[in-house]
Amino acid sequence: MKILIDMNLSPEWTAAFTAANIESVHWSTVGDPRAEDIEIIKYARSNGYIVFTHESPYEGRKFTRSSSEIMLIYGNDTES
Repeated sequence: MKILIDMNLSPEWTAAFTAANIESVHWSTVGDPRAEDIEIIKYARSNGYIVFTHESPYEGRKFTRSSSEIMLIYGNDTES
C-alpha cells in the first residue's frame, strides 16, 4: 500500500505511516502545493497511491477511467 497525503493534512503523517511500515509521501514533496484536486488524483492513479485527505474536496466526483479507480481515505489532522 502507498499513501499520498493531501495538502490539507500535515506532512507529519509520513512518520505515522512509516512507523506502521506503510510507504507514504506528502503531496508538497512531489507536486505543486497549489495544484488542483484532479492533478493530485491523476498523480495518485499513475503512481499507485491511495489519497489520504482531511476533507472531502472530491465529494460528488467520480474518479474512474476504464478499469482504473482511485481510493480516497479521510483522516483527521488532530490524530497525527
